[in-house]
Amino acid sequence: MKTPRFNRAALALLAPVALFAAGCGDDNTVAAPTADTTPPAVPSGLHLSSLYDHLQLDWTANSEPDLAGYVVVQSTDAGATWNDVTASAVTATTLDVPKSQQVQFRVSAIDNSSNQSAYSSPASYRAPNSQPKFPVVEASVR
Repeated sequence: MKTPRFNRAALALLAPVALFAAGCGDDNTVAAPTADTTPPAVPSGLHLSSLYDHLQLDWTANSEPDLAGYVVVQSTDAGATWNDVTASAVTATTLDVPKSQQVQFRVSAIDNSSNQSAYSSPASYRAPNSQPKFPVVEASVR
């Protein structure tokens, strides 16, 4: 029986096909990276402190490693509409804002993939009544 002989040109054409076929097996496939779609946890512990002519907002910092910052919104109409206090995400957990008669604040966390948490429960502030408790009587000493 004769041993089959292969032409060098035929081998040169078949070698790349064999190498390609060897690399197409299921065990060599690479999975595409999954996108981050998980939002950060809702910020907690939001509370307000009155400081002279400003309010200080404090909350517990989130611990996610991909946290980008926080968005703070306020409402001056009992929560009917909410407006941004910060133009972009802030990284501080303390923020000074001017006082008004009555205002509510909420905070949301954002991660580096632009996933945003739900807003925190609102914290409210009502400015003290500017009227004195007792009537002021003008008097002059003679």
